[in-house]
Amino acid sequence: MRDNFATGPGPIWGPWVLFTLALSLLPICIPSWLPAQHPPFIEDSSVRGITVYTSSVGTFGSGLALVDFDSDGDPDLIATAVGSALKILENDGAGYFIDRTPPPGTFPIVNPSCVAAGDIDGDQDLDLYVGCHNSPDAILLNQGDLNFTPHTWTTPTPTPLATRTTGVTFCDLNGDQWLDLVVSCGSAVGQQSWNQLYYNDQSGFFIPAPQPILQLVEPTFQIMPHDYDLDGDLDLYISNDRGIALGFVNRFLINNDSVLGTYFSNISSVSVDSMGVCTGDINLDGLPDIYVTNTTSPHPLLINRGNFVFEDLSVEYGVNEGGVSWGCLFMDHGLDGDLDLLVADSSLPDRFFEQGQTTPWEDMAPELGLNVQNFSSCWVKGDIDNDGDIDLINQSSFDYLKVFLHPDMPDANYFKFEPLFMFPNYHAIGSKIEVYGNNMKPIFFDQKTTGRHYKSESEWIFHHGVPEGHLIEMVRVIYPDGSKRSFSSVPMNKKWKLPHQHLLGDEDDDRKFPFTEFFEFCTMRTTSSNPIQSGFEFYDFDANFVIDSFDLLALVEKAEWQQSDCNGNGVMDLLEIFLGDVEDFDQNGVPDSCNPNFIRGDLNLDLIADVADGILLLEFLFLDSPISCLSAADLTTDDQLDVADFAYLATFLFSAGSPPPMPFPICGSDFSILSCESPPCP
Repeated sequence: MRDNFATGPGPIWGPWVLFTLALSLLPICIPSWLPAQHPPFIEDSSVRGITVYTSSVGTFGSGLALVDFDSDGDPDLIATAVGSALKILENDGAGYFIDRTPPPGTFPIVNPSCVAAGDIDGDQDLDLYVGCHNSPDAILLNQGDLNFTPHTWTTPTPTPLATRTTGVTFCDLNGDQWLDLVVSCGSAVGQQSWNQLYYNDQSGFFIPAPQPILQLVEPTFQIMPHDYDLDGDLDLYISNDRGIALGFVNRFLINNDSVLGTYFSNISSVSVDSMGVCTGDINLDGLPDIYVTNTTSPHPLLINRGNFVFEDLSVEYGVNEGGVSWGCLFMDHGLDGDLDLLVADSSLPDRFFEQGQTTPWEDMAPELGLNVQNFSSCWVKGDIDNDGDIDLINQSSFDYLKVFLHPDMPDANYFKFEPLFMFPNYHAIGSKIEVYGNNMKPIFFDQKTTGRHYKSESEWIFHHGVPEGHLIEMVRVIYPDGSKRSFSSVPMNKKWKLPHQHLLGDEDDDRKFPFTEFFEFCTMRTTSSNPIQSGFEFYDFDANFVIDSFDLLALVEKAEWQQSDCNGNGVMDLLEIFLGDVEDFDQNGVPDSCNPNFIRGDLNLDLIADVADGILLLEFLFLDSPISCLSAADLTTDDQLDVADFAYLATFLFSAGSPPPMPFPICGSDFSILSCESPPCP
């Protein structure tokens, strides 16, 4: 018999009591493998200042670029709109947009259809390619602060290249670190409508590179660069329409030592009506997987098995169904540490498949408010309001752009990483990133490429969640030249730049190291009250997110600053100053305790200030006669020597004026930038 701990009668478990108890226990009983529930997005375009109407008659979508074009840390928006319009909107840092569109006729653009960003001239600004429908394409050079100018980017031809441009990507295909250009042209009529490859001549001018293996008569919508075989260079995946009726297959061009070759497979080269493609390593095996949109089911999900062997698991993952679909993207919507899938559709509502612990994935678009109902074509992602979660912008034909923001601050841990390389590929296009949690558990693998969303460009930031219970144990970046850096103890919930070794101590890559940077570096020293902040990453030589003595010594060696030890205690002066063990108020790189002793006004070093010193000062000012202790001549203590110093000394000597400032009349030191090479005092 069970013991009764109550003092009165036992409880009466009526049906309503049991029902109430069951409700209270329901959250505990929900299986952990179900996708986390998140509040729906808020459509906020008009409030945010985005009132852009798009029509895509014959162009099958109007591209967007949600990218930081003015280098101020937040994504701006460039949109192809009605007619010949190109809308340029500046993010104010809080997610509200200011229209910076120039007057009509500024750019030679007619019927813009797609966009891609890339630094084509190596000046660190992101330039813009605008692909047009049955009109010549254009490149706009970024002159800074969202000011763009038309650029003659390739050799003019007697017949303008008026093609149906459907996609663009900048990528380095020949290994010289300059961004080359791949243009997909979806028409199958005439040579000008063939896909095109251009090599950068290392100035931002592009030379046509005939590639018979690329320039086939095929209706291509998108070409996706990625290192699919993990050999260190970018391969191309070609997404072709009309595969069902006419047999145009999707295919790979494999890059082997900067030479493009082909590879066909019955599985990897699926034959569907393919429009958009997106890549992501959904199973964290280090191999990029591919999702392909179609006009009917199935929409293939190609799981990469290595060596260009792919397996379509769209049915198993539950992502095979859909109507006439266009753009797609992978993202970690809930910041729970895995990739979800968003798909645009023109005949059915858009779909958002959320990854859980089991398959199939669940379409959460209705619950999240992302089930766009009309002719949806393009999606881009980025942290628009800089609050830590991933926001979205949708383009649908004959409608205004829609801006979907998360209503709350993120309640999960996340990271935002931006690898940076060196000139001319400062933005590290082609770099790979690997993120590991506790006990080196894989969290995220990806590669930085451009034009990776249908006709569009998303924010150039690796933004992803950290699984619950995990910290970031290590981040490894493989840069475009194949070199690697491993970052440890990475703080979460911040945006960090991950610079190549070449950029350490030299963020702007100008190879100049003025000594004033030393004192700026001293303010970065990590303490309990001064944790590492954004911008300090360029001085973290050992990549442990702590600015300490190791980083100082590395910086001094790289900058080739003087390594003196004025007091002979065996510790470098700059290290003592950095650690705060000594003071250096005059910021001359020498501890103040080592500053020379002198008497102010004693220019001839006889330990008194008199008329002879005044004569020496006049000869210095007007005859360029030398003075060995300049600090002694600075009577006004303004670190300058001029007539005012003589006037001060003369007033003291002849008119009973105020005596010189300390040190006077006995020896002492002073915090001055002026030298004193032969001090008279012991």
